[in-house]
Amino acid sequence: MRNCIQLFPVRRKIFPGPRQWPAPRGVDLALDEVCRTAIRAKRRATQPCDLPGQRITFRGANVSRYVVIGCVVIVCVVAVVVGYVLCEHLEGVQDAYALDWASAMVASYIDRHHGQAPDTWDDLRPEFDVLSERDKSWTFDEIKGRVVIDFANLEGWTKGRRHNPEFVSTVSGRQLRWSAPDPNERIAEVCVRTAGTSSDH
Repeated sequence: MRNCIQLFPVRRKIFPGPRQWPAPRGVDLALDEVCRTAIRAKRRATQPCDLPGQRITFRGANVSRYVVIGCVVIVCVVAVVVGYVLCEHLEGVQDAYALDWASAMVASYIDRHHGQAPDTWDDLRPEFDVLSERDKSWTFDEIKGRVVIDFANLEGWTKGRRHNPEFVSTVSGRQLRWSAPDPNERIAEVCVRTAGTSSDH
């Protein structure tokens, strides 16, 4: 009741006159309830409140953080995939150029030796020296490291045993094909054109 008097300085004067009459019991209980309600309201006003809006804001911040992390992960994955595809494409282009050089060396050797096939890579080094006079973009070892030459099949084709027109392939196993001219078709054409002109010394 004292707290109530502090909050609401009510003069408990029920009947007019010089004498202060005590308030009825029901009036005291009603005033006490009003005072307790006011005190609880004052305490709630002075304490930090946890409003639903605050919780929603906090949850929204977490969701925003997860969205940002997810976007970063997606961007990283896409960058890795794109980088891998780009590297594979560039490596494929390099392999295709190496096949073109190797087939040109083999075709030049067979043509200059009148249908005789080379036995090893060392036999092709003079042909590379001739080709590299016009283009210095490759070394002999680089081409050798990217291309596999089937020397046995080359010898068979130069001697009329023509069953598999595949003489050069990539070390990586990539299936590549030039539109004009195809490396294996270039070698096969030279083998057929020079057939019967080989002279063994």
